Amino acid sequence: MGKYSSKLLVSFTVKAIMTGVFLSSIGVAQADSLKAQVNASGTASNDANISVTFNPPEGNAPYQTRGGASRGEVACTENTSEAKQQFIPLTPTSSYGLTVAEHPVFFAYVPSTSAQTAFFSLSDEQGEVYYQTTLPIPTTGGLVEVTLPDTLPPLEVGKPYQWGMAILCSGRLRPDSPFISSWVKRIESSADFANQLQAASPLEQAALYGTHGIWYDMLATLAELRKAQPTDPTLSTNWEQLLHSVGLDTVASTSVFAQP
Repeated sequence: MGKYSSKLLVSFTVKAIMTGVFLSSIGVAQADSLKAQVNASGTASNDANISVTFNPPEGNAPYQTRGGASRGEVACTENTSEAKQQFIPLTPTSSYGLTVAEHPVFFAYVPSTSAQTAFFSLSDEQGEVYYQTTLPIPTTGGLVEVTLPDTLPPLEVGKPYQWGMAILCSGRLRPDSPFISSWVKRIESSADFANQLQAASPLEQAALYGTHGIWYDMLATLAELRKAQPTDPTLSTNWEQLLHSVGLDTVASTSVFAQP
């Protein structure tokens, strides 16, 4: 784990103890709007020819935080055969991604574990906490998503934020809790790009986000489509190829979205 990641996890631990962390709902209006659009539209017949690819933007994360234990093994597993499964943020290899959303969605792969909860936190570059919560995770593992509540102030445009998630093996946050982290920065959407999105189907939207290097919104849109239509071959192929392209080979074939 890098120096900055170690400091961040210790900061998470201290602030969680000081403020108290309560189980909260993470469903929000923005996510519901995307789900409604996906459910209403389905996958159009001409979407079969659409390929969602990611064009990485220029620039890197303020700190490199994805190596070592920030993408590490989970100790609290009841099955020794699962011990080498990794706890992974679904982010590009740069650990840095863009969003145009005021309240973006974050994804992580949680392996099979005896833990029942995880701790999530989002902070600015100076370590000031923007949001933190605990969330239930299933012991069977899977892809977990966290959506920022729309009651929070929007992320500031142009400002980097670091998000992190820790698995609470003992039911509480500790300095040695399995931990991942990554970065997000919100950018302004141009009027032309907004118009393109409005005229596009959900899968076309995912492709547009990818072309413009907007990782978080591309992934969230494609994930909603996969959850709504888990057997659709076009969506499955796009999902797997996308994750392979950014080095997420170990979870590319995972189709289970965790349901606590």
